[in-house]
Amino acid sequence: MQWLKQNVTLVLSGIVALALLGGAGFYLYSRVAAQMEITVQVEERKQTRQALLEAEVFPSQENIELIKQEQQRLQALLQTAENHFQVVPVPELASVGQFKVLLETTIDQLSKQAKTSGVTLPANCSFSFTVQRPLMQFEAASLAPLNAQLADIRALTQVLFEAHIYELMSVRRSPVSANDNNQGLTQYPGDYLGSKNITTHKVALLYPYEFTFRCASAELAAILDKLAQSPYGFVVRNVRVEPADAPVTEVETSAVMTMAGRYGRDPRMLSSRYGIPQRQAAPPPVAQPTPATGAGRGPGTVLKEKALRVSILIEVVRPLGKARNKPAK
Repeated sequence: MQWLKQNVTLVLSGIVALALLGGAGFYLYSRVAAQMEITVQVEERKQTRQALLEAEVFPSQENIELIKQEQQRLQALLQTAENHFQVVPVPELASVGQFKVLLETTIDQLSKQAKTSGVTLPANCSFSFTVQRPLMQFEAASLAPLNAQLADIRALTQVLFEAHIYELMSVRRSPVSANDNNQGLTQYPGDYLGSKNITTHKVALLYPYEFTFRCASAELAAILDKLAQSPYGFVVRNVRVEPADAPVTEVETSAVMTMAGRYGRDPRMLSSRYGIPQRQAAPPPVAQPTPATGAGRGPGTVLKEKALRVSILIEVVRPLGKARNKPAK
């Protein structure tokens, strides 16, 4: 202990020297390990480079064949999609005045088809073209969208008529001309979708329409089924259904009689199904009592379906490459 006390400085210096030697050894070991890791990475890169240099030149024949097969598969998918989004045929117009003739002819044909199908129409129904009917001249820029809308409304209205709805209450479309935006929206707001315009995408135009009509659930199901099976690009965006509380008119009652005669059904059966009362209906026959049997029958459930008021919003998809008809002269 006496020696340690006399040489304490020497002892402390030795301890510090040992600590420094330990730190230097650790630092050297870590640097050597890092160098070895870098050497391994460099070797892996060399091997990857050599493998790429010795590999077959890209693109190979196998890759080319795979690309061709994928292109054929993509074309098949595009063809399938086009089959489900065919464009509603639009008549070509040789002159601006021909649209006037086409408009009146289409409205007349739809009115006659509605009468044949037993469908009630509003008085002086113009199928949302009230503003255009008295006009003799049309804007050249609006002629193409008006012609397309007329074709779409004709195709969609025929779907409703074929389903034998009770009444077509209104047809609404997007305004596409100056007359629509000025006179139409002010005087005939029921003909237009004020908040919905034609939407332009990279590959297609979307034409929105709203139809409001009265029918029963069976007719509504038939309409949705026909729209789903149609080859045209009909996309149902919204369906609103509520009870039809309005009283039944004489025209509707006669329409039921027309349907009954066409399908060979008892008018009372159709009236019971659709909730349409008959005029001067005969009293129901008195049921004769039947003897009770050993195995009694449970109480039966009779369903009486009421008429519905339906508003359906439909968008018609028109691909850009096919949406343009021949411009009017």
